[in-house]
Amino acid sequence: MANLIIKPTSGGSLILQDEGGTAAHTMDANGNHTLANNTTLSGSANNLGTVTAGNVEAITDSKTMASGAITASAYVDIQQCFNSDYKFYKLFVGGFEANSTAYLEVQYLNTSNAVVTDTYYSQGTGGVTNGGAAGNSRWSDTNTHTLFTQSDTDGFRTINTWTHEGGNTGHEGSTLEMFFYDPVRNSKDIVHWSCTFSQDAYVGRIEGVGMVQTAAQHYGLRLHPHTGNFVASGHFAVVGYKL
Repeated sequence: MANLIIKPTSGGSLILQDEGGTAAHTMDANGNHTLANNTTLSGSANNLGTVTAGNVEAITDSKTMASGAITASAYVDIQQCFNSDYKFYKLFVGGFEANSTAYLEVQYLNTSNAVVTDTYYSQGTGGVTNGGAAGNSRWSDTNTHTLFTQSDTDGFRTINTWTHEGGNTGHEGSTLEMFFYDPVRNSKDIVHWSCTFSQDAYVGRIEGVGMVQTAAQHYGLRLHPHTGNFVASGHFAVVGYKL
């Protein structure tokens, strides 16, 4: 059977109407499509369901690899969030606290989801309020510049030994943004991060970099307080970006 061709006049649009004469699907001379009202795109693969509203400006090569809530536990494992399809990754953690005087550390998981206990080197710089009282007055205290270097088999020390103190103290949840390049490429994986912290008498932030001692392929992450447990507060997400 030959191709079926429906062609408007020069400069015109191809318009499919409903029974009332209203345009349901319009394609202009440049190939732009306009779909009226609710549109259902379905099939056995790539089923988009029903689109009720919205604009698609561009299709981006980014994907949420993993996400979830921070639970009241000693650690949170994010398994198989890295692969060879994506080169750039960001870890986002927000609203988290610990139930003791503890700081957040981030470790790698290997291809078997076992934690990598090599030495993690960390260094950072940032600012911290110094010696004020608990509560909102912490935000108006003198800000002091801080520097640190650390090495630890428990992971990257995202805020040195400042703490994300939570529980009954009622402090603000902390945030972390951490950048990774191609973690599965069998390397020492230098990383970069920005992290905040909140505790009695202090509030601050750290910009840090780090490297794991041994070259290896890394497929996941473990988040954990240095001591104690997380409070059940906050969420995490890992987003991958293709070239």
